[in-house]
Amino acid sequence: MKMKRVLAGLFAGVWAFTFVACENGKTTTGGGTPQSKTIIDLYSFLQPYESYQDEFTIEDLQEALAEGWVDSAILTKNGCEIYGDVEGGVINFGEESTCAHRFTVPTTRTNANCTEFGYATAVCSVCRATQFTFTGALGHDWKIDEHYISDVPHYICDDCGATHTGALDGSNSGGVSNDDPMKDVLRVYNQQDAVGDAWLENAAKRFEEKYADVSFSEGKVGVQVIVLGTTNAQDITNSMQTSGYQLYFARPNESVWELTQMGLLADISDVVCERLDGEYKSIQEKIYAATRSSCMGGDNKYYALPHYEAYAGLTYDVDLFEEKNLFFADGETSDYYDSQFGTAYFVQSEYDRKSCGPDGIYDTQDDGLPSSLVEFLILCDYMKQEKNITPFTFTGAYPYYSNMLVSALWASLAGADEMKAMYTLDSNGTEIDVITGWYDDETPTVERVVITPDNAYKLYDSMARYYATAILEIAENEGWFSDRSYQGSCTHKDAQSEFILNGISGREEIGMLIEG
Repeated sequence: MKMKRVLAGLFAGVWAFTFVACENGKTTTGGGTPQSKTIIDLYSFLQPYESYQDEFTIEDLQEALAEGWVDSAILTKNGCEIYGDVEGGVINFGEESTCAHRFTVPTTRTNANCTEFGYATAVCSVCRATQFTFTGALGHDWKIDEHYISDVPHYICDDCGATHTGALDGSNSGGVSNDDPMKDVLRVYNQQDAVGDAWLENAAKRFEEKYADVSFSEGKVGVQVIVLGTTNAQDITNSMQTSGYQLYFARPNESVWELTQMGLLADISDVVCERLDGEYKSIQEKIYAATRSSCMGGDNKYYALPHYEAYAGLTYDVDLFEEKNLFFADGETSDYYDSQFGTAYFVQSEYDRKSCGPDGIYDTQDDGLPSSLVEFLILCDYMKQEKNITPFTFTGAYPYYSNMLVSALWASLAGADEMKAMYTLDSNGTEIDVITGWYDDETPTVERVVITPDNAYKLYDSMARYYATAILEIAENEGWFSDRSYQGSCTHKDAQSEFILNGISGREEIGMLIEG
């Protein structure tokens, strides 16, 4: 099989953070012992039944049992044979695990909108699969609303309409049943995403070894580090609100400012600003000055540290672009294309001279790539209408990935000064284009504004942000996304596979992957 070459084309930086959480929540304990049941991996089970691709509910599984497709089953996740026992059309969440792995981290949770209710979640220490047990409610009648294969049960209260969605991996847990009573326990929650958790497990082991003979509290020597992972950003906030985990490596939906206002983060300014013995710089001095404010709350104190930096945006298939001549040409001797968005010339062969690209310099890596929004639209239209190529694919399981394209376009259009102002709420005298209204033909009216903390709300009306979002709407209207991008069963890894294998063995040809 020919290996495809792909190249990052358009990206915007995204930061993840390390947080120290305030203490919350209570814990209970429990566990499971192996039993013999029929095992069924629902991800595989769904494949033959097209109608179940987007979402899979409890009712769907009950229908499968009633139709005799399966006699009984254990729902599985990540290859670990446990989630809930299913037999005779009834899901018994309290059944014991069939997995030989060790299940720990049962919890008690509460709902802020309703009275307390509890359920226990046991997490396999090897594969992070979970065992879920509903334990009842106090004062209200909680009913399962629906169960998606990619998420945990979602509950709705018959009395007050409050809802509650738990986390697959036990993220709201406040402790584990295998705590070492002779050591101080440090509980760490990691949003795995693309960086995984092997690095953190290794770091935890080194930390335990370094402080194996050190006492931090009376009667205890050494530290036990317990690491729990998730791929769901919302799990992070849920966990901070109710758990006893102390340290978070995450890229949450909320900003540091928002989490600070919610009272979920601890002030770590003393640690960040102090220059330790043997260090020539403090942690603060090692952080890029322009981004320090993103780690602070509204009181200018530190509540987070940079964790990793990722780049969200587009990756394009170089082989496909070369094979199908999808590069813009320099001059009028090449393939002329007239689209609804404008006209352009595309190369007809590898020997045609490409345009200078976005950097304005010939013979660099971006030669032939679009250098404006208009050219970007013309390219996508050319791919779809003339070459029968689908411009984009992305994960349907995580629809927010579509925002990766918006973020990248926004950053490209706005430039560094405006994007910095988004974090600092101050453009330092630089004028920013903001939309103030609309002409009759729906064209925006624009004024140039110097951003200060007093008028920083105007950044929400950034012209660059508007046009970046408009591109997404055009792409939707023009049918530029692959069919799988609309399927809830299409994970980010599925989208990556669809992109990498595009055009092979009759597969749909796809030009670009939206990734973050």
